[in-house]
Amino acid sequence: MDGSGGEHSSYLSSIDLTNRSVTIELNGTGSANVSSSSSNYEIRMFQYYAWGVTGSIISSLGILGNVLSMAVLCHRRMRTSTSVYLIALAIYDSLVLVSLVLCMALPTIYFRSAILEPYIAIFPYIQPYAYPVALIAQTCSIYTTVGFTVERYIAVCYPLRAVKFCTISRAQKSVIVIFLSSFVYNIPRMFEYRTVSALDPETNASYVTYDQTSLSRNPLYQHVYFIYMNIFIMLLLPFAVLTALNILLVRAVRRSSRAEGKQVVSSKQRNENNLTVMLISVVAVFLVCQISSIFDNIFMATLEADVLNTEPFIELTCISSLMVITNSAVNFYLYCVFGEKFRRIFCQMFCRCLADAGAAGGYLARQDTSFAQRSTRGSGAARGGHRMDSVRSRAGSSANGPRRKKVVVRPPSSLAEYEDKKARSMGKTGL
Repeated sequence: MDGSGGEHSSYLSSIDLTNRSVTIELNGTGSANVSSSSSNYEIRMFQYYAWGVTGSIISSLGILGNVLSMAVLCHRRMRTSTSVYLIALAIYDSLVLVSLVLCMALPTIYFRSAILEPYIAIFPYIQPYAYPVALIAQTCSIYTTVGFTVERYIAVCYPLRAVKFCTISRAQKSVIVIFLSSFVYNIPRMFEYRTVSALDPETNASYVTYDQTSLSRNPLYQHVYFIYMNIFIMLLLPFAVLTALNILLVRAVRRSSRAEGKQVVSSKQRNENNLTVMLISVVAVFLVCQISSIFDNIFMATLEADVLNTEPFIELTCISSLMVITNSAVNFYLYCVFGEKFRRIFCQMFCRCLADAGAAGGYLARQDTSFAQRSTRGSGAARGGHRMDSVRSRAGSSANGPRRKKVVVRPPSSLAEYEDKKARSMGKTGL
């Protein structure tokens, strides 16, 4: 695109609210202007279904999944250096998803539902702040993914060095460095938009909107920071590093799998391999979701404004943005599918009540079966010797003192009590 002036866009195109152009961006390098004529009704409807409907559903499921991920990863049995990165990643991804809902989903839903008119009234006050927060969170998310991939590469390929480098304290320091670097890199984003008052030429009434600042309109700033720095720092550099390290990790896992077939492998090594596979899946999904955004950014840097404002390229921008959102929402479900330990801890934390009920029910069933078997075996002897047993019992009671109390076996009320009862029984029998 020529540097004479127009806005550029990486992820989001502008939409028109009540005949006023409102730019909604995420990880963007500007926006392509879309007029409010009826010929663009299809584009607005595409944005509505892509961001308003699909984006809202993905964001809701993603935020729920990220909250559950943080709860599981904070468990004492999950306390590792990798968990530090994954907790930070869940936080950043949640911020990205919330920003989607505020800056993309709700404004596009407004096209079909006037119930959001109060939100549209305050949207110009939200956008200048939500925009840089979303970009800081996305930068942190990308380089946190790079961080735990590098750590996993060291742990798998250089296990002797992992004792020194793959520690919780180093992971915490890395997360802090990533956050500070991302914040500094996105400081210019904080000065790209401002809330202003404008005059509607048709009704001659004033309204509040937001507009680009002189910094954001500067052609040099647009080319250097919007396009080239953004493509290199946000896309090409992390994409190249993650691709190379992921290939090396896949090879290491294959070698380890072949070794498992030839010799006995410790449970610790199997857990390490399982963790590596889980993180490889996270990185693989990240790379797939970022491919469309790389092409989108390259098109924005090389094509003319008239071409970028056409329907196919605006739809590509919508799809690439939706892919980025999917990447921020899917990690929890990848952990559940590929992470054996994560899945086990999750079930212990959130399926405990079901497990307790199942254990108690199984114990009761076993007790009932055992009682029935004892009753069947002893029924004949009991009928033949009942009177004699009664006489002996009374005689023994009078001779040896009071009768012994009947012992009633109470079934456990929870899985923990059942396991404790089982452990005590094994201790008594010497097992």
